Amino acid sequence: MCFLFAGNSILSFLGLSQSSLNISGGVLLFIISLRMIFPPKVSTKHSDEFNDPLIVPLAVPLTAGPSTIAVLLLLGSTYPTQMVDWATALLIAWLGATVILVYSGKVMAVIGLKGSRALERLMGMILVILATQMLLNGIKDFVLSLR
Repeated sequence: MCFLFAGNSILSFLGLSQSSLNISGGVLLFIISLRMIFPPKVSTKHSDEFNDPLIVPLAVPLTAGPSTIAVLLLLGSTYPTQMVDWATALLIAWLGATVILVYSGKVMAVIGLKGSRALERLMGMILVILATQMLLNGIKDFVLSLR
């Protein structure tokens, strides 16, 4: 929440542009999403037990990771008139992630291990699309700033 409301101040203090934030956030989100689609192999006897996360909703990487900071800084600086909307969306995402994590045992019982893997790959693909769009927006903004 702090990064959302202090986004412009933080960017100004660090001397960062929105295009650099878009590009770096897109690259970071892309790396995270690729790890979701292609998880690293663990060479232990019980690799299936430790390699897969319990549940992988889209809101978790967007609310708990470094890409969250980039997205919130970007939204706060690009659309400062919609701060209440962004704060509300963030709170709803936190609430949704909390509900899913609290009931993760029941969710895993329903979707199973294969369903969890499929959901992880699907969310990774959605994050790849978001990351690509962030990267393209950053490149477009940078090229337009050169004029």
